[in-house]
Amino acid sequence: MISRFPVIIIVPGSLHKPIHYRKIAEPVRARGYEIITHPVTPSLVVCGDDYVDPATTHLDDAAEIRRNLLPVLEEGKQAIVISHSYGSLPATGSKGGIISVIIIAGFVFPSCGKSIMDDDKEPLNVPYHIVENGVSHLQESAKALFFSDMSPEEADTVWANLFKKQSRKSFTTFPQ
Repeated sequence: MISRFPVIIIVPGSLHKPIHYRKIAEPVRARGYEIITHPVTPSLVVCGDDYVDPATTHLDDAAEIRRNLLPVLEEGKQAIVISHSYGSLPATGSKGGIISVIIIAGFVFPSCGKSIMDDDKEPLNVPYHIVENGVSHLQESAKALFFSDMSPEEADTVWANLFKKQSRKSFTTFPQ
């Protein structure tokens, strides 16, 4: 039996895991919605928590999202995609069966060949990332910025569950 509600797909932001969205997913699921929080994407981790392939881009992440979304759509279900932050880049490439895309604190490419800043320059690195060998490493100085609305104890717990590395190319490859 097909649900009267669409499936809600949550595409996490950079460095986040499905567990970080439980405070959204659990109450919505309790109201009868099927919630799928997208698993890890290739630009974050390939094998275990240690190795990030510096060649992966948001396009690899978009392909992984489509692979995971396809079974839902093939069942004839409709879906709402909710993306957070970086997740908006790969999530907006999904088509067919998607009835709505909701972007939370995200960004999109304004046009082909342009960066998220609408120019042809590589975006500047943020001060709380250190880039080594094509991989951005999240620094602890980001914790207060990312989790300013949480108690220090809750921020520490969430911080402990974040990925701390992502390919730099996932932010710097422009759509063609």
